[in-house]
Amino acid sequence: NDRIFHIGGDLDVPVWDRGPVSILTRVRLQGEAARYADEAGLAGTDLEIAWIPGERYRYWGGISSDAASGSGMSARSLRPLLGASWTTPTGPTLSARLSGGLKVPWPGQLAVVSPYSFFPAMPAPVRELASTELSAWQEIWDGSLLRADIRVKELRNALSWYEAPGGLYAPAPVPQAAVREFELSGRYNAWHPVKIFGSAAWREVSTTRGLSIAGLPNANGRGGIEWAWRDFTVSGELEVGLVADRGILGGRLPPYECLGIRAGWQARKWLEVFIRGDNLLGDRVERWGGYPEPKRLVSAGITGLF
Repeated sequence: NDRIFHIGGDLDVPVWDRGPVSILTRVRLQGEAARYADEAGLAGTDLEIAWIPGERYRYWGGISSDAASGSGMSARSLRPLLGASWTTPTGPTLSARLSGGLKVPWPGQLAVVSPYSFFPAMPAPVRELASTELSAWQEIWDGSLLRADIRVKELRNALSWYEAPGGLYAPAPVPQAAVREFELSGRYNAWHPVKIFGSAAWREVSTTRGLSIAGLPNANGRGGIEWAWRDFTVSGELEVGLVADRGILGGRLPPYECLGIRAGWQARKWLEVFIRGDNLLGDRVERWGGYPEPKRLVSAGITGLF
């Protein structure tokens, strides 16, 4: 992966929170620079209006807008969002979220091309047509949590990659695809100040041409541990993924292991400073076809609540 610089962040701004109605805006920014492409950027805003008629009910709707540019290309999107959640009398909370319209890709996906390939950049970004999410979670005891999620996404302009002789990559377009995913996750407060967390996800992909989306994990699992002391937290996480075949030429990528470590300092009640390392084992991690992720990536940032 030839990405050499990346910066980004989200900012949530409550606009109105009185009685049963609340209004929230969210601003998203992301930028990156790479050796083989121009600088790329993603900017987006969300406007969400929620109606909370009681302690157990919440309904919301809004609009999500994104604009991305990179490698001499650009894309824009505007999508409606709808959702609802209900806490049952026995405790579990159920949630549903729907969205539609075209969602712009991440900046690095605007031009689908390998830096080692002789193929020109293809203006065929992966775009999300519709998304449905159903969730249920339950607090078991003392802050421990169990959660289940079902997601269905309709995609346009996905790709199936195959690796040609010499390490070159060639793309095969997949006009439309559907991704169905089930994820089970949990958090267990083992003993103060130690928490154990983990998740497992399974996916099924179908496309109009019967091609797989290369590199999209068929299944992946995560597990980790977090330790807190005064104003400091340290956590470690290991993810293991089983990857689909490479594409139209077949053949399977080996499973990947991604080790990450994060350390944070709560400098103020409203401010956290953190540093983290991802893929410290230097494995080939490709959660989405054709987009290998950085090896041994170190990042730092701040999280603030105002």
